[in-house]
Amino acid sequence: MRKGVPDPTAGLRSASNRAHSAVVLNGIPASPGRVVAKVKFVDSETSIDAFPPGAVLVSYTTDPTLIEFMLNASAIVTAIGSRLCHTAIVALELGIPCEHYSEVANRVACR
Repeated sequence: MRKGVPDPTAGLRSASNRAHSAVVLNGIPASPGRVVAKVKFVDSETSIDAFPPGAVLVSYTTDPTLIEFMLNASAIVTAIGSRLCHTAIVALELGIPCEHYSEVANRVACR
């Protein structure tokens, strides 16, 4: 890692078992749950065709324009939000986990 360049893996803890290695994210839970799935970073320019169904949606934040992604996601991780924000309420209604203030989402969004 170069000095002054953020480490995108900061805030991650690895947990491994015989079958695979999982990444555990630390943040503020907005909707409860646990998911093991592929991760897809999404912004306003991402095509819905590029988002695999069942993936974890990772974004700086969400808004109503990303609802199609949220409907196809197995979980949502954002860099900002609260327990009463749009993302949290949609995740609760969809019954999928949601986490805010994730270091990974924040570092990826700020690249």
